[in-house]
Amino acid sequence: DDHTRNNMNVALFWFIHSLLLFSYVKALGTSQIRVWDSVVPSPTCEKIHQHASKLGLSHRILHRGTRHDCERSYNILEKTIDSILSELGDDSETVEYWCRQEWKSIEAHADVDERLAIEEQNYRFPRNGHVLYLKVGSKVRGPTCLFPECSFGGDLSSKTHESGKVELVTVPAVEGRLLRFQGDLLHAVPRPADQWLLPFTQLGKTDPESEWGRSVVLFNTWPDVPPRAVELCDDARLSSHDRTCELIHIKDSWEEKCITKVDKKPNTSSEKVYKCKIWLLGDEPRRRHPSRTVNLVADKELKATLEKGSDPSLSILLQ
Repeated sequence: DDHTRNNMNVALFWFIHSLLLFSYVKALGTSQIRVWDSVVPSPTCEKIHQHASKLGLSHRILHRGTRHDCERSYNILEKTIDSILSELGDDSETVEYWCRQEWKSIEAHADVDERLAIEEQNYRFPRNGHVLYLKVGSKVRGPTCLFPECSFGGDLSSKTHESGKVELVTVPAVEGRLLRFQGDLLHAVPRPADQWLLPFTQLGKTDPESEWGRSVVLFNTWPDVPPRAVELCDDARLSSHDRTCELIHIKDSWEEKCITKVDKKPNTSSEKVYKCKIWLLGDEPRRRHPSRTVNLVADKELKATLEKGSDPSLSILLQ
C-alpha cells in the first residue's frame, strides 16, 4: 500500500544518503587528508621528543635520495621522517621540518615558503604537510583543524562555497598518530580547543608537561627546491643502537582512521548555534582578507567535536 511504499522510499533515500556520505568522507580521507594511528611506538615517541626538545623552533631541511647524498648520517628525527615517507611511498627528496613541545594557539594559515612570501609576496606551497604527535598531556585537547578547499583565510568567506557551507576537519592530538594533508590546505590549532566560540581567552598553563605538553614534529615535502633560507640540520647523529632498530611500525600495521561526519549543520533560525570567529595568520596579502578574523556560524555540537579525544570528524560551518 501507499504507507509501505512511502516507508520503503524513505529507507531507500537514507540508504543512498549514507552510501554517498561514506563515499564522500572516504574520498576526502584518501585525497586531501589522511590520519593513521599506531605509526610510531611509544618508546620511539619518547626518544624523538627528547631529541626534539633540544632543537628549538628553527626550521631545518632534510635531503633524501641519491641526488643529495652527503657524508653525514640522519639523526633520529630525520630517520623517523625518512622511514615514514618511505612507508607511504613518497619519494620527495626535500623535506622541511620543525618541532613544538608547547600547546599554543596557531591561527589559520597554509604553510608557504616564508622568505619568498615576505620578499616577493609569492605564496609557494609544499606538496604535503604532516604532523607526527609524540606526547600529549592529559589535559590537552589540542586538535589540528583543517579547512578542505581553502588555502587563504579569505577563502572561508568567499562565495564559491556551495550554499555558503565551509567544511572543517578536526583531528585530535593522539600519541603516535600521523596526520598527512595536501600542502596548500588552510589549518590551525586552537587553544583552548573551543577558542573560536569564546568572546575572549587567556594564556593557558604550560607546566607540568605531563598535563599540558603537546609535542609534535611537523614536516613538509617540497616538489623541487627547498624553501629559502632554511638550513640543513647538523646536530646529534643516531646512536649505533638506533641505526640498527626499526623506529616506526610497518605501514600494514598502521590503523587508518575514518573521518566521520558530524551529521548536523547549523540552523541559523535556531538558538542552538554558535558564532564562530576564526583567527587568521599573517598580513592582509597573505590572509587575502581585510581583517584578522572571519565570522562563521556553527552548530552547538562543534564544541564537543573540538574537544574530542580521539576520532577525526568533519563538521559543516555556515558563512
